Amino acid sequence: MSFAGIAAAAAGSIISGSMQKSAANKAAKSAEFNPYNVSGGVGSATFGNGTASYQLSPEYQALRNQFLGSAQGTMGAYNAYDPQQAAQQLYGQLGQLSAPGEAQARSSMENRLFAQGRLGTTGGQQQFGNLLQAQNLAGVGREVQSFNMAQDVQNQLLGRAMQSAQGGAAIDQMGQGLIGMGSDLGGRQSSAGAYAAQFPWQAAQNQSDATSAFFSNIASKVGSAQTPQPQYGPMAGGYLTGPQLNSPYTPQYGIY
Repeated sequence: MSFAGIAAAAAGSIISGSMQKSAANKAAKSAEFNPYNVSGGVGSATFGNGTASYQLSPEYQALRNQFLGSAQGTMGAYNAYDPQQAAQQLYGQLGQLSAPGEAQARSSMENRLFAQGRLGTTGGQQQFGNLLQAQNLAGVGREVQSFNMAQDVQNQLLGRAMQSAQGGAAIDQMGQGLIGMGSDLGGRQSSAGAYAAQFPWQAAQNQSDATSAFFSNIASKVGSAQTPQPQYGPMAGGYLTGPQLNSPYTPQYGIY
């Protein structure tokens, strides 16, 4: 192949490679993940330098602080609450409420047995003992009831603290949702860009192949070309381009 052919082939390779590289760079840029900054009533989310953050609006920030402040206050009351001490206090209060009625019941039983002449009898004593036993069982019941009530109060304090904390966490999740929304939009754009980049990439590939083939064809023609040889014979102007040696006599031109 001649020098001109080699040069044409090299030029075609360089141009073809440049076109492919340009198309590849465009396709890669179209497929890059670029999340969207998002803003709304809840707040805003921003992306940059490989980080993502959100900022709540003043109203939602204040509401979040209120929830968390309530949670901290209620949790403090929960930690300070002593269910055993509370149960003893409740038991004493219930006992005080029940004492007048129980005393009245004992007094009525004694008066009735005395009136019947059975106060000192075995049967009378057994009946009065049954009354005392029932009142003692009622006292045990009040003790259990007091403990359960104290536990209920403690559980309610914990439940209120958790509900308030969950309220604050729910607002935080709203802010995190803005980050998710921006990431989702960026991911969709990246997928769409990658899909769309397939077509110009293919077009560039086809154009690159055509360019390469074009220069290869030139190189082939240049490489196979030979130095032109003089043509012998009549020309349109009625003269010869060179001596026609060892040719038969041609009367039309009067020469050999």
